[in-house]
Amino acid sequence: LIVGLCTLLLLVAAFSCRKIPDNAHGSLILAGMGYSKGTSILCINLDSGVVVNSTPIDGYMIGSSMYDPATGGYGYLGQDSVFRLIDPKTGTLITSIKLPGLVFMGIIDGEENMLIGLYTTIHYEDDPDTAGTKNVINGPPVYTNYVIRADLSAGIVVSQKVVDLGNGVNLTCYFYNTHEKRYVLERDDQYLISVNPSTGLVEKEVFVGRHLTNAVYNPDNNTVISIPYS
Repeated sequence: LIVGLCTLLLLVAAFSCRKIPDNAHGSLILAGMGYSKGTSILCINLDSGVVVNSTPIDGYMIGSSMYDPATGGYGYLGQDSVFRLIDPKTGTLITSIKLPGLVFMGIIDGEENMLIGLYTTIHYEDDPDTAGTKNVINGPPVYTNYVIRADLSAGIVVSQKVVDLGNGVNLTCYFYNTHEKRYVLERDDQYLISVNPSTGLVEKEVFVGRHLTNAVYNPDNNTVISIPYS
């Protein structure tokens, strides 16, 4: 099971906002989820504090929102397992794709226009104490974790590979290493692991010795900025 190291409140704070350049006006805008009157994607001008646009949505999975640098879109996974990419300044739907389940901790590879994220399935083993009886009770749960790649241009899932995440990962620390083209997560044992999203293999592990929250990756100098806690 993907075990988070934070509460739902932390999840909201970690994943609700993205800063986006406004090329037309030479300023910056902030895109995120608002909750005052239902759920909406808010687009706010950082210079003036004015809400540029508000796009109502039916709901979304916490931890699924992300920014697409190629289109300037703000993406999220709906409760219907459909990923939607919205232009936050206009509310226009850029693209959508049906995913096999509740994919989370997602990022977008802007070069390949590829959505990358995690997905977990659950099935139950037979309970040896009840096997062979008419009313079989489910045994212990078995969790299988996958790393998924979905082509946003074609609207299809390209690959779904099993990935070994040990005892779980930190829900507030994940990013895409654009130099190595690897999906990076922090495992529960405080190792940053670099996953090949095409194969699901963990190709590198780096011990950081603390849990990283609200992590942001800076591709210019290949560093991670975070608020750590022990």
